[in-house]
Amino acid sequence: SVIVQCLYIIWLHIIWGKYLVYSKGHNCKFPVSPLQITLVALPVTFPYRLLAPVMLCQIFSVIAKLHIARMGEYQARHRGRNSGRALFRLLKRNIGDREAEEQAWRSGFLISVGLPCISVAILVVLLTRCEDFVLYTWFFSSFVLYLVVQSAQTFVSAAQITAKSKKVRLEIFEMIIMPEATFTENRTEDGFQVDAYTTYLSKCYPGFCVLGT
Repeated sequence: SVIVQCLYIIWLHIIWGKYLVYSKGHNCKFPVSPLQITLVALPVTFPYRLLAPVMLCQIFSVIAKLHIARMGEYQARHRGRNSGRALFRLLKRNIGDREAEEQAWRSGFLISVGLPCISVAILVVLLTRCEDFVLYTWFFSSFVLYLVVQSAQTFVSAAQITAKSKKVRLEIFEMIIMPEATFTENRTEDGFQVDAYTTYLSKCYPGFCVLGT
């Protein structure tokens, strides 16, 4: 976002220089024009206007890392001898938290993905109608690219959660086979519960969804 801010200031300086040349050529004598006020207000307010899409993506990236860390802790709980029932309850709680996160972030995903899509659509329409205008406002092409990268980061973070979940479950199966992980439940009496737990573990989580994908 610092680079985007710097590009924006450079672009405003170019526009300001062209405006000064125009003012001198047309003998403009207004001490403070609306355009001058706008050119001062735009860079001052730009970080706040950029804040919403950027912060949404960054916050979700942090949340994704927290979920990945919790999956690592869940895997570590399997080392040694443990209760299958306790591990099952922990697994259910972790999956429930991830599913609740999906529901809570629907609006955030819509903003972080929808805003770049709308920006790209506007840029394409302008490019087909007036190429000179797009070249004149080159900064906005850079800004749209930045929004697209931020949007892609949302999907990357969600994919990391899904990939980590698959990896952790596979490694837990390997721990059971070795056997680095054993269960306190008696094999003859409660063995079916252990079998049910491992079966559930293999099918319990399809992956983190962003807007249904």
